[in-house]
Amino acid sequence: MIEPYPLNLLLNNRAVAVIGGGGVAERKVLSLLDTGAKITVIAPKATKKIKSLAAKKKIVLKLRNFVHDDLKGKLLIFAATNSDEVNKQVSRSARKKGILVNCVDDPKECDFFVPSFFRRGSLLLAVSTGGKIPALAKKIRRDIELSYGALFAEYVKLLAKARGAIYRNTSLSFQKKRDLIEKMIESNILSLLKKGKKEEASKIIREFLQKNL
Repeated sequence: MIEPYPLNLLLNNRAVAVIGGGGVAERKVLSLLDTGAKITVIAPKATKKIKSLAAKKKIVLKLRNFVHDDLKGKLLIFAATNSDEVNKQVSRSARKKGILVNCVDDPKECDFFVPSFFRRGSLLLAVSTGGKIPALAKKIRRDIELSYGALFAEYVKLLAKARGAIYRNTSLSFQKKRDLIEKMIESNILSLLKKGKKEEASKIIREFLQKNL
C-alpha cells in the first residue's frame, strides 16, 4: 500500500491559491495565514472574513470564476469550491502543470492532505488519516490537545534556546550534544513550568549549561 509522506512545508513568500470563497475555503485561508505564504483566493463570492482579510491586504481576492491561468507560478493549490466538478477541473489542471493540489472531500484528486493540527508556539502536533476519515483525525487531535496546554510554547522556547547554546559549542561531539539535549528533556523543567515556576526552570537550564559547556 502506498502511504503519504509527512513533512512540514515552509511557505514563506511562496504563492498559493485557494479556489473557492465559502466556509471551507475560509478555513483553508485561515490555516495558511501564519505561514507567510502569498495567498490568492479566487471565487465569484466570498465570506465576510475572506473579504475582510483582503481589505487588510493579508490576501489577494479575485471575485470571479477560476481560469487555468490562475495556477501560474503557484506552489500549492486548494480546490475548495462547493462544486465537485469545478474542484476536479482545478485538480486536473494543476496536476497537468505539476502543481501540488488538495481537492476538498475527494482524496483521489489530491496530491497532499492537510492534517488536523494545533500549535503551541513552535510546537506543532498533527493527526492525519490520509484523507480517509478526517473527522476521526479531528477527534484524536482534540484528545491530544487536552494533554498539551499553552505552557508547552514556553517549554519549547526554553529548550530551543538551550539547544542553540549546546550546538554552538564546537568542542562537543555530535553525540554528546544529543545526549545533553536528551538529559534536559528528561529533567524536571516541564514539571516546574506546570507549577508556574518559570524562573526556577530557567535557572536549572542556566546551571545545566554552565556545568556541561
